[in-house]
Amino acid sequence: MPDIIYSSFDVINFTLLIFTAIIFFIGYTLAPSVYFHKIKFLLAYPMWLNRLLESWIENKKITMAAFGSMFLLNAFFLTLSLLSGYIPFLPVILLLWMGINIGVVTYHTMKGNFYFSYLFTPIALLELAAIFLTFTMAININIQKLNSTILAPYSTAVKDMSLYWHTFLLLVIPLLLLAGIIELFLIRLSNRFMNGDDDDESN
Repeated sequence: MPDIIYSSFDVINFTLLIFTAIIFFIGYTLAPSVYFHKIKFLLAYPMWLNRLLESWIENKKITMAAFGSMFLLNAFFLTLSLLSGYIPFLPVILLLWMGINIGVVTYHTMKGNFYFSYLFTPIALLELAAIFLTFTMAININIQKLNSTILAPYSTAVKDMSLYWHTFLLLVIPLLLLAGIIELFLIRLSNRFMNGDDDDESN
């Protein structure tokens, strides 16, 4: 099993991995300005997503259906992100947009507090790992499709697309699943404490 996991990293170019992280953090750093200046076309999706998350948290009876919906939404978007590698420059644009989206939701939820330190929480680290791995592969595909001699040294030659999906299913999906499970556990734990406080006040 460890050999299978190690082989999954064969399609991950670590130079591109660093580049992916930089592009994401550019978007994440821009997010507070987007939020403050109320740039509507950039706020529409993350604020809709935030309202959806808040409705699940406030429900206090969050179900596996809610967890499944969020997991499928994240997995679907990252699947499209991987496929975006076939369209020139699209992965970079989507990655920048994703950095802004996550930044807007974080800034709104945390009210501007602990904005960057939030990224070092277990849930964020797992989700970021899934995002970085996916977009590293997408950008690698993009460079190969562009046939750029200048960018070729910064990419990894991969002949079979199935190798990308192998890595996606073996590394990215488990990371998303684990992040979702931890998030579900923490929400339920938080609701349990809140319910306990409500019971104490009523007595």
